[in-house]
Amino acid sequence: MPMASAFGADFLISRHTLSWGNRIPLGPRGAENGRFGSISVDVYVNVNYDSSVMPVVAPASTQTQRDPQRIYSIAELAREFGITARTIRFYEDEGLIKPRRQGLTRLYSAGDRTRLGWILRGKRLGFSLGEIKELLDLYQVDRTGVQQLRELLRRSRLHIDDLQRRRRDLDAHIEEFKDVEAHVTAELKKRGADPASD
Repeated sequence: MPMASAFGADFLISRHTLSWGNRIPLGPRGAENGRFGSISVDVYVNVNYDSSVMPVVAPASTQTQRDPQRIYSIAELAREFGITARTIRFYEDEGLIKPRRQGLTRLYSAGDRTRLGWILRGKRLGFSLGEIKELLDLYQVDRTGVQQLRELLRRSRLHIDDLQRRRRDLDAHIEEFKDVEAHVTAELKKRGADPASD
């Protein structure tokens, strides 16, 4: 079912909640920054490079309707998405977005803006740039979007399986450390030492 979003008219594909056990880090630096808990992920897709087919519409409750014919500068998109112009140029070099040129000035369409939003969302979900490009390009092969959606579903399931495997590994490591903690605590008490003291 289509849904208006800040990135355009998207389709809700799936909703997943990944919950961690006691104090399991959410990423490689989780142990350092103290981020623990659960993640709820909604996956949307329907990226159309042709903005005349899929108009980009912002949520009515928060923003006014966007003009699908509007042209954006690189500075406007960088400011809107909280990224640098260099990042946008990098995605252009990778063939993910293709703005028009007017002299040395890049002109981004509503479709470019939608693609950029999906690129950033895909990165947050853990997709590689190669995967994102393949998903975006599938729409050019099948304009119904069915092939794109099926591939997104397949790749999403692979990522879910990988995350669940990592969670099981983390749970196993935590249980091992708990066993060590219990053994060392008992040993310290046996020797008359307070386990709570440094």
